[in-house]
Amino acid sequence: MPATIAFISQKGGVGKSTLARAVAAAAASAGMSVRLADLDWKQQTAKHWADVRNELGIEPPIDCRVYHGAAEAFTEAGDVDLLVIDQPGYASGQTMELAAKADLIVEPTGPSIDDMRPGVLVLH
Repeated sequence: MPATIAFISQKGGVGKSTLARAVAAAAASAGMSVRLADLDWKQQTAKHWADVRNELGIEPPIDCRVYHGAAEAFTEAGDVDLLVIDQPGYASGQTMELAAKADLIVEPTGPSIDDMRPGVLVLH
């Protein structure tokens, strides 16, 4: 079972994908085997980033896969050291599953009350 970092938030546009990509790239550069799991199967922000990066030959390559749910990502992650999960910009039952299984949960937020209030409610 890999170490797992899950980036969650009730809101989109708070930096989940940016931070998830940075962590995945830094860990891969340090020699870890990493999988970036993009759970936003409609938008696929992380997947598109990884595809462009890999097509341009930027090292190290990033293994990014799109999943329709957290359970699928956890099931397929047995072969990596680190699983980095980028959740869509809304909370769901999947958020609780991530909270129960992840070793670290990161919830980015903006400084306004409009960003912080939904975040506090999700964590509560």
